[in-house]
Amino acid sequence: MDRQHILEDIEKFDEEMGREHLAHARGMKDEVNFSAIYSRHEHLFTLENIRLVRALLKDAKLPDTQRRNLLLFDYLVGSRIGNELKALSDKASNYEAKATIKVGGKKIPYRQASIVVMNEPNRKQRQKIVDALKVPKRVLTKFSEEALEKEYKLLKELSGKDYVEYVEWIKQFDLRKFGKVLEGFLAQSNKMYRAKLATVMTSMKVPLNDIQKHDLGFYLRAHKFDAYFPKKRLIPTLHATLSGMGFSLPKQKNITLDADERPTKVPRAFCMPLLIPHEIYLVLKPHGGQEDYQTILHEAGHSEHFANTKDDLPYELKHMGSHSVSETYSFLFEYLTMDPLWLKKFIRMSAKKEQEFLDFQKFTKLFFVRRYAGKVLYELKFHGNDVRRLDDDFQPLRETYASKAAMYADILTKTTGAIYKEDDYLLDMDNAFYSADYVRAWMFEVQVRNYLKEHYGAWFANKKSGAFLKKMWSTGSAGRNQEELAKLINAPSVDPQYLFHEVL
Repeated sequence: MDRQHILEDIEKFDEEMGREHLAHARGMKDEVNFSAIYSRHEHLFTLENIRLVRALLKDAKLPDTQRRNLLLFDYLVGSRIGNELKALSDKASNYEAKATIKVGGKKIPYRQASIVVMNEPNRKQRQKIVDALKVPKRVLTKFSEEALEKEYKLLKELSGKDYVEYVEWIKQFDLRKFGKVLEGFLAQSNKMYRAKLATVMTSMKVPLNDIQKHDLGFYLRAHKFDAYFPKKRLIPTLHATLSGMGFSLPKQKNITLDADERPTKVPRAFCMPLLIPHEIYLVLKPHGGQEDYQTILHEAGHSEHFANTKDDLPYELKHMGSHSVSETYSFLFEYLTMDPLWLKKFIRMSAKKEQEFLDFQKFTKLFFVRRYAGKVLYELKFHGNDVRRLDDDFQPLRETYASKAAMYADILTKTTGAIYKEDDYLLDMDNAFYSADYVRAWMFEVQVRNYLKEHYGAWFANKKSGAFLKKMWSTGSAGRNQEELAKLINAPSVDPQYLFHEVL
């Protein structure tokens, strides 16, 4: 096959895979059969095609051509690995969709459990639900262990690189250098974060030496603000917010909003850009309160980005590339809930309640930035086979962890102040350092937001800001990287200090 025919067939394969995943994740199809789709397209993932694109990489002279070939190479490598793991992937997805736990004589779907936990006010009952999850987690971890072992082997065979080297090469980003920046931030913010955490947990009467992950989850659900974020105003608030920037979601026929509640619908909200920019799905499973508002805004940021990408861009630049670009826009919309002007316009709290909510939001953001910084450090060590124990300043010691699972539990406990258990050591890991993409997006989002405020004031109510964002969105996920997009806001580069200053 030549390059053009490879891309044409990738479009067909992507659409089939996307529709299968979408139906399953929306809770409209009980089982997935990715294996059948992979089998119909096995001619795409041949070694010959991978070698062909690798040869094109060596010959490419223009930066844009080099970028497109690198994206295509990564796609073919990832898809060949996916083809090899297709049966295992189907088993894991179908098990997860059907798995249930039993607590107090009541059955709870596995995918529903996280929502049940964060809405459960009784601490002992939360712990019972968490304990009941150990069995399905053990099964899912076995699937993940087998898949990762095979992925390491295949990645080395296909690229000649180990996991961290490969991701750095594909993303054109120094992950290890980034890890050092995050180590400094974690050490710098540790004292302040622990003090805030202690205040929060004391108010909940949680012993400071026994803060569980579910305790923090219940706090972050923020039940005390529910009256200000009713479910009935969720969709109208989204429509009104977008309208202020010049976007009419009801008239955007390329975006489908699915906020219906189904038992097997995945609890984690997502945006599925099925055919960019023609068919985009914004999917969430509301579970109440301010988090629903944040989530729907977050996914709307993704959706508008993909829906406003130029149709005539090469397929690779629309459908492939680093997640850090689109996550920047999703965080930009999500953090409208931290904007006093937006809160006054749409939520209408008293001055005292608004300040209380903003303090809560600032702590929440600090928690998440620290958690994901910890995930980056953990994943660097995990994939790099570095099991040296870290001290409280995240510097390596001579002694080692007993296992990678123990390393996960220790690092995430250190970064969040809550007790993390070993059974999530693979289930809490996204592919290809998505954790780093999140942190990089948080960093750039502050700079984009500052630019919009400087030029458009209450930018969410200014159609000129919408027009400017459409210019940023037009180049898709990979037409411009973050450093290139920074030039559009008159910034020399992405500077992490803006984020660190905001959360400290």
